[in-house]
Amino acid sequence: MILGIDASRANVMQKTGVEWYAWRIIQEFKNIIPADVRVILYSREPLEGALAKLPPLWESRVIKTPFNRLWTHLGLAYEMLHRPPDVLFIPAHVLPFIHPRAVIALHDIGSVRHPEAYRIFERWYHWWTTRYALRHAWRIITPSRFTAQEIQDVFSRGFFARNHAQIEVVHLGSDTSSAIASEHEAPPSITIPEEPYLLHIGRLDRKKGTLDLLRAFEIVKEDSEHAALKLLLVGRPGVGFPEIEMMIEHSPYRSDIHHLGWLPEPEKQRLLRAAHVFVFPSQYEGFGIPLLEAAACGVPVVARRAGSLPEIAGHDLVHWFDEPYELPLVLKDALLDSEWHQYVKSEGPKHATRFSWRAAAMRTWDVLRRALQNGRG
Repeated sequence: MILGIDASRANVMQKTGVEWYAWRIIQEFKNIIPADVRVILYSREPLEGALAKLPPLWESRVIKTPFNRLWTHLGLAYEMLHRPPDVLFIPAHVLPFIHPRAVIALHDIGSVRHPEAYRIFERWYHWWTTRYALRHAWRIITPSRFTAQEIQDVFSRGFFARNHAQIEVVHLGSDTSSAIASEHEAPPSITIPEEPYLLHIGRLDRKKGTLDLLRAFEIVKEDSEHAALKLLLVGRPGVGFPEIEMMIEHSPYRSDIHHLGWLPEPEKQRLLRAAHVFVFPSQYEGFGIPLLEAAACGVPVVARRAGSLPEIAGHDLVHWFDEPYELPLVLKDALLDSEWHQYVKSEGPKHATRFSWRAAAMRTWDVLRRALQNGRG
């Protein structure tokens, strides 16, 4: 039996959510896929770091194309036409035009629910590729019951309901261990502030609620009790970033707002462990790994009650808000609630153990094993 895996996302050097998902699942697969299964990892470039250390019967296959875009529909599709595996696993949204039996992970349909947060081409492309995957994949894996229901609500009516792939929910994991430290050997580059700070991890854009957070931070800072408070933003710019950048520049507290950009995982986790409160004002999430990682570190969380987050968060580990005007008040309560901080420090790590990458990989492998053994049906 031959299992092919699209490892192009996992091989990206500056990984974020979906890239880390692909990397962690593949790394766990190395320990759980039986030794008699041949595995092929497809990528645009030679594999890097720990990803390149392959078990017996595993191989890396680099697929070159003359174009920067459409690698999936040109390079990977051509490979599937001439040398297809028995089953192809796609850890992200895009299924090539030509493919064998395929299992694909669909993480969310944010571009449909919040089109204002995406560029026009992205909206169209995400819609089309999601619809195509639902019609042609053997199974669909989603990271939450929320995402599964969203897909059903949007794509399972009328014409789209015909030949719809079965959806299976596989919760993701959290990992604050040293498992990914070998990917980044550089010494720490970020100085942890001595003052208390709010931390946000994620793209800086409209859908992630960055503007809501900046406005709330200014209101909280007006209280002399929080005069020393800082705000650290970790993540790449997204849609609407010029407006965010302008707001930071003109903020009376701009010296206390620090945009650190993308950070390697060990650096991100150092900041997370020392944060006073982790803030996650996203309007839509298919899973919300940062929220779970904050819990694993025992860090209190303030989050918008949106998307899959209530499904993933533990009981009493999060101070929720629904509307932007509520966020400053919730932040003030969260900052001063020392009893809650102690509770989260104790109970957060226990809750996070319910979600592991090993369990996610084992459930994903079970789907792939059935695809290998049973074929379409």
